[in-house]
Amino acid sequence: MGATITINSIYDFNSSLPDFSSIYYAESYYRNSTIFRATYDTGEAEEFRGSGFRYDSDGVPFTGTVTSYSLVYDGNVEISIKGISIAAASFVAVADTVSIDDDAALIARALTGHDSFSGGSGSDTFNGQAGNDRLSGNYGKDTLIGGRGNDILHGGRDQDFLTGGSGADTFIFYSVKESRANSSDRDTIYDFTSQDRIDLSAMDANALTRTNNTFTFLEEAEFTGRPGQLRYEKTEFGTDIYADINGDAVADMSIHLNAIITLDNGFFVL
Repeated sequence: MGATITINSIYDFNSSLPDFSSIYYAESYYRNSTIFRATYDTGEAEEFRGSGFRYDSDGVPFTGTVTSYSLVYDGNVEISIKGISIAAASFVAVADTVSIDDDAALIARALTGHDSFSGGSGSDTFNGQAGNDRLSGNYGKDTLIGGRGNDILHGGRDQDFLTGGSGADTFIFYSVKESRANSSDRDTIYDFTSQDRIDLSAMDANALTRTNNTFTFLEEAEFTGRPGQLRYEKTEFGTDIYADINGDAVADMSIHLNAIITLDNGFFVL
């Protein structure tokens, strides 16, 4: 079990930089035993849901457990965090300090299970911390950090920066559109090791047929002009992986590894 973090926003989100201090500056509040909501003059509202909320004379919850958090703007849920279990008093404690380091530490402690992250259309940053996590950036230039555990990372569209962390991690690609052949639009995988895998099994390696085809791995050999070929080459800057899906001997997709590494079939799920 773990938390589910969902972003439905065009704005950038960073799970490592939370700041709950704004709850002291709300325009209005709603309070009962299961909901604490702070509404701001910007039209945004932060809502904490859980159980056993009790409030002091200042209207601040000092008992109870928070099991979900959401940031709502103009009726739309832009940030949703579900499946957590954090003492309400802990949120109050970190909101009462100037530094956001304690806010980040609080969230890090909450994300030690098998958590799921789903990004919006901004440039999101997700840190899975501990546990076997699943991170998906969707749109935008995202930074995904698996942390400790056997994680699954999917950058999605646009150029993404992927770090598995410790453990046996899997980097999934569903389309050549997710990591283009030119260096400014391709994904970069950091700290790739022999434990990790690049999963291309959901991609159709041959754009000229209606069936779903798998890639043929050529190792360091050049493309021969047949669709569905996968190759790599080492450079002074790392290792570049190339895929040709239409048989014109020109790469339609590339993935950059920041390590110089010798690859074989075993590094891929084809």
